[in-house]
Amino acid sequence: AAVGGFHVQVDCDKYNRNEYTAMLQKAEAGLAGSGFPVIPAYVYTGYTIRAGEFTTRAEAEKWVSAVQEIFPGETVYVPDFCIPD
Repeated sequence: AAVGGFHVQVDCDKYNRNEYTAMLQKAEAGLAGSGFPVIPAYVYTGYTIRAGEFTTRAEAEKWVSAVQEIFPGETVYVPDFCIPD
């Protein structure tokens, strides 16, 4: 995965490790064939799933609804990031 840029994020901080692993598998199956990587991460608030590596926010936002369909009821969004020079 590229450092910097944008991706679609699913907050998973309310899940334990086993539940999170199942969510990762669901993301990988749901995005299979899209060409976008599924990136597991642990941030200060807990587990998260990151999908895709986009150069613009607009590109990433086009995929929010597709990821939301995989995870209805979950928080799915494009977080703010700085792209390093």
